[in-house]
Amino acid sequence: TAASAPKPLEKPEPIAASPAPVVAASSVPAASASWTFPDPICESSSGSTKVKAFATDSLVQAEHSGRNPDDLVRILMDMRTPGQWYPQARALKRNIILHVGPTNSGKTYHALKALKAASSGVYCAPLRLLAWEGADQLRNDDVLCDMVTGQEKSYQVGAKHVSCTVEMADVTRLQEVGVIDEAHLMHDLSRGASFTRAIMGLPVRELHLCGDPAMVPLVKRLAAELDDTLTINEYPRLLPLVVQPKPLGSIKNVQAGDCLVAFTRGHIHKLKTEVEVQANMRVCVIYGKLPPEARSRQAELFNNRDTTGYDVLIASDAIGLGLNLKIKRIIFATLTKFDGIAQRALLPPEIKQLAGRAGRFGMGSDSGGVTCLKEQDMHLLRESLKAKVVDIKQCGVSPTLDQIALYIEARPGISLVGALEAFHSDAQVSEHFFLRDSIDLVERATLVEHLGMSLEDQWMFAMAPCSVDETTSQTDTALLLFANCFVARGRVSVRVVEQPPLRAAATVAEITVLEQAHEVYDLYLWFAMRCPKEFPEHELATALRQCCAAAIDLGLQRSSSPRMRNAALRELKERSSADTDGGELLLGLVDGSTLEDAILSVIDAEAALNDAGYGEDNDPDGVFNSVVFKARAAVLSKNSGYGSGKPRDNHGDRKPWEKDSSHDHADRKPTRFSKGVGGKITRGNEKPPSRTPTTEVSKKPPTPPPSTEFSAKLPSPTPTMEYTFTGPPHLTSTKNSSPPAAAAAVAAASCPRSSNSLATFTSSSATSTSASVSRRIDASTTDVNVPVNA
Repeated sequence: TAASAPKPLEKPEPIAASPAPVVAASSVPAASASWTFPDPICESSSGSTKVKAFATDSLVQAEHSGRNPDDLVRILMDMRTPGQWYPQARALKRNIILHVGPTNSGKTYHALKALKAASSGVYCAPLRLLAWEGADQLRNDDVLCDMVTGQEKSYQVGAKHVSCTVEMADVTRLQEVGVIDEAHLMHDLSRGASFTRAIMGLPVRELHLCGDPAMVPLVKRLAAELDDTLTINEYPRLLPLVVQPKPLGSIKNVQAGDCLVAFTRGHIHKLKTEVEVQANMRVCVIYGKLPPEARSRQAELFNNRDTTGYDVLIASDAIGLGLNLKIKRIIFATLTKFDGIAQRALLPPEIKQLAGRAGRFGMGSDSGGVTCLKEQDMHLLRESLKAKVVDIKQCGVSPTLDQIALYIEARPGISLVGALEAFHSDAQVSEHFFLRDSIDLVERATLVEHLGMSLEDQWMFAMAPCSVDETTSQTDTALLLFANCFVARGRVSVRVVEQPPLRAAATVAEITVLEQAHEVYDLYLWFAMRCPKEFPEHELATALRQCCAAAIDLGLQRSSSPRMRNAALRELKERSSADTDGGELLLGLVDGSTLEDAILSVIDAEAALNDAGYGEDNDPDGVFNSVVFKARAAVLSKNSGYGSGKPRDNHGDRKPWEKDSSHDHADRKPTRFSKGVGGKITRGNEKPPSRTPTTEVSKKPPTPPPSTEFSAKLPSPTPTMEYTFTGPPHLTSTKNSSPPAAAAAVAAASCPRSSNSLATFTSSSATSTSASVSRRIDASTTDVNVPVNA
């Protein structure tokens, strides 16, 4: 779990007008006050239930009686008053309290103070890490609190508070106080609609919004439109931010407490190596692709540098959202970043957000410093910090599943993709709203629309947190395979994903593979939260995800050179000389127990599934281990700074005489993470296990022509079945197999997730074969051998 934020004893009171009176409980309609609401769920997580058009349906039916479908479409496309979609919130005259100020001004502190004092409440965080941290803070103050994110939930008996990510906010649950952190993100192109939904829809008597002063005019307009009262609290920065007169100039000038900012994983690891070699300091890293658990651990090591020896942090803009870090000085290694479209200079608000992380109040410093690595960036830094605040003028809105369903009802024959495109082109919004960018939704909906799912299930897959066009991820491949199994079998196993090596990562390439695996396990858990019966291997997926995070964190800790480790340990011994038992030293030492515990959990979960009859033999489609993770080892390892060609002490499956994958020689042999024939990951000089040729899973399979589609109706169990593969012509094939009787019965049952009686799915046609591999845990190296096809 994330480290809890220190609690300052005293903080200056905000510069504010007298707060407006809280709406009396008697003003809440009796019917509303007596409602019982379900557990917090995401509005997109309808799962397998039927469409229930709550607010939208009631609004539309009032005007739709006796009218033709065109009238219904016209009403649906009118999105100028989205506040009326939330009748529970409109039944209350809410008091909105706006907390605004620069970074490190105590905004969230005051909002959480009100939340802790309330009889019930909800904290909406922009990140999972902050949702964890919010729950920890409430629990540490003896406030029972549930924690809900898209991938996990943790309940406490009797809790009336909940800490959640903003997408999981329940807009039907009546509570006393609500807090939305980083509320200015309502202007974000992709996630802004979720923040707008929470701001307009939370049925609370007192709503606290924390964020940038740029959102004040827009919140004023929203409050007036929603007929809510508004109080604005402005906070000054608690510690001054000082721009240093000179750039850093050289990595040798890095000091303890510094944070270097870069924007690519390769640049971050390159700087890590340079700091360790040139400045003789141990380094923590934080960036977006790093699992939240590893980010939390890296932040803990850096914040406790007096006992851990990790003096420097190198991070991306992932530190810009709320992580509590004891940073003395921010150093921009660059002021340009790739925004997904082009390389561009950072905008003033982005520079202010990151620079403001220096000088955390209550953490032992009297000011925060900011500078650049290079002289040519200093001018842009100074001008950006002096720039005036540019007001946010719009916030995002997005059609709900209810609106999409009603539109499809009025336009028979149109698909989910067609409905999304229609809303994007024809919907009317007011000037202070914008329609959420739906490109990602359309891409994911296109990926699965040929499978014949129900509308609710198509919507769920379209809303899944994965990128379809990202080359460094395998979540799109996993999404398609999950969807095929979901439709064809009604049960999705996490073992369609090939297990990565469960050991401490030794190169950047191995870290990349583990990050990819963590993303896919996260995706599986996201589905398991919404469809636990169809995605039942929650415990195994959780354990595998923990393994990936622990292996990454352990690899990052071990990656420092031996010289750096020895120097840090000597310093730790000197610092803790008064400590007789040396217990404090454990925080900074490389400890593999977390990884070992996670691996034991994997073994236990696998054994339970095997005992329940869901082992490797229950894979009639041959899809186990179809999602294979890839890494450009030769490119990434050049900048890794470790794995320098010497045989690894914990070489895992790789033989001691095999070369390390960080070598970039033209004549090197395939290693643990080298691409072999066909781009597959090979395992050293060993021959790959005997497998029948597999059918590649197409990321965007078009609807195949009749001549390349093979279908087999499955009215009853048959001893020999013909499997159906739907995909591009060059990937289409058929396979006759004689599955076990139990598997045949499962496969022959009516397809629970398809709108027709055809078992149509895309999969690997291989029959999983794997020699029995013994499981072993070595406490010194944390090496574990597990079945490849487990």
